Amino acid sequence: MKTISGLLFVLLLTLACQNESKQSSIQDMSRQMLESDESYQAEGMQDEVSQPVSNAPNYAPKIIKRADLRMQVKSCEKTKKALALLITNQGASVSNEEETRLYDRLQVVSSIKVQPQKLDFFILLIEELALQVEEKHVSADDVSQQYVDIESRLKNRKAVIEQYRQLLKSAKSVTDVLLVEEKLNAAIEEVESAEAQLQTLQGQIQFSSVRLTYYELLDTPNIQKKNFGSRFSNALRNGWLFLQHLVIWVVSTWPLWIILGGAGFWLYSRRKRK
Repeated sequence: MKTISGLLFVLLLTLACQNESKQSSIQDMSRQMLESDESYQAEGMQDEVSQPVSNAPNYAPKIIKRADLRMQVKSCEKTKKALALLITNQGASVSNEEETRLYDRLQVVSSIKVQPQKLDFFILLIEELALQVEEKHVSADDVSQQYVDIESRLKNRKAVIEQYRQLLKSAKSVTDVLLVEEKLNAAIEEVESAEAQLQTLQGQIQFSSVRLTYYELLDTPNIQKKNFGSRFSNALRNGWLFLQHLVIWVVSTWPLWIILGGAGFWLYSRRKRK
């Protein structure tokens, strides 16, 4: 009996130790993950404070240039051909183009990508194709700080991902694995989002965008511009056509006239007898 009681005591003691070890493992894993996040945030703040954009070594400013032009041309067709040749010679490209025919004009809107260092000269060449330039806007936005911030967060977050992967290898239970994987997936999503933002900025920095709107005026009919002779001749022609239509209508309704004539004759005869 004493032997059985001793075995039960040993078994319970073993289970308690295992449970305590498991809880300790989870706590250690959570503490390590928390330290990784705190380290990431601290490094990010340190980078922003200790490495300002203006003092960064070998720093190249990140500038996004945009231009918006609207102009009148003599012929949209000829302008489009000349513009295509100009785009090819300057190493630019057309990302989108829309052509619209309105009541008094034919209008073309083109979105063009060109290298920033060629933007000013490219605009001058475009202006030579115009009869008159109605609108012109050129802007340059400095996104250096935004670029550095995203790049810094991306670098730090990748380091955190590597720490999570190391923790995942040392995980001792299913609970630990699930906890680390949840944090790891969240960090990976943040990295993908930051990479997409950085890629968008890089594209806007590498190529300036030009939104070009050009149009040609079309000949429109206007009765007010016609002279008296043409208006008088049109009136005679319209009157003659109306007379023809009236005669045709009278002939086509002859049964009605017979009925009306008979009714009139009957009324006249009856009144005469009275």
